[in-house]
Amino acid sequence: LALTGSSLLQVQRYDAAEALLRECLEIRGKAYPDDHPQVWLKHNAMSLLGGALAGQAAEMVRTDRERSLALFQEAEALLLDGYNGMKDDPRVPTPSAIGGHDRKREALERIIKFYDSWNTVVPDTGKAEQAAEWRTELEKLRGP
Repeated sequence: LALTGSSLLQVQRYDAAEALLRECLEIRGKAYPDDHPQVWLKHNAMSLLGGALAGQAAEMVRTDRERSLALFQEAEALLLDGYNGMKDDPRVPTPSAIGGHDRKREALERIIKFYDSWNTVVPDTGKAEQAAEWRTELEKLRGP
């Protein structure tokens, strides 16, 4: 579910991705409690779902501003909780791991894209500054 949801995110099929990723998060929430060695999988699903909601929010801001803002808020919580759940976990795959994905970097990039998007549709709310702060965090992750 997560792989398909991630693929749908890449092609901007946010509504379809949301449905799959909500199901994925529900399953992973039950399968990977906070003390499970692979709990990062749950946090990754949170981050992916946040990305899907952020994409929907940006798309609907002109047609349903109230719903759009509610989705932005829900997305923010998922994106931040997802990243924070992975950032200090050494078991999260890195580029050298199987599949070559850096889940922490991907989660940070989703956060930055989210704040950039929110700033574009609702300027002057401090979201540009938050995006800049997360870019700094991404640079720290990349290292010297």
